[in-house]
Amino acid sequence: MRRAFTLMELLLVVVIIGVMAGFAIPNYGKTTRRMRARDATTALTMISGGNVVYKARTGSNLSASPLSAINTALSLNIVANQATYECGATANICTATSSAGASDFKVSVDLTADISSTNPSCTTSNSSCP
Repeated sequence: MRRAFTLMELLLVVVIIGVMAGFAIPNYGKTTRRMRARDATTALTMISGGNVVYKARTGSNLSASPLSAINTALSLNIVANQATYECGATANICTATSSAGASDFKVSVDLTADISSTNPSCTTSNSSCP
């Protein structure tokens, strides 16, 4: 005699999977947003360090807007990762901005700050600095 799953058992499994998904999906979005902000902060820290060398060579801070110009000027290879990078437009500050739906953020690094710390002069609009 073959025994099969009853409709009630199948519904219970579907409900349990639905509850688990209800918790997992919002947490995944928050984690993705934090990861992108940390990635942008790391890139801005590299730009800040490259700016020290750039300033030693040219005597002035970097002032470039598209990421390709920043990479060329500082001899870096930073990948955009859905963020827009801008340097020097406002008082020696480099900014990374992302408008990727629910995971939008804005991170700024002061180019004149001490780069010995992990995250120099970082300010964010939606959460604390990573």
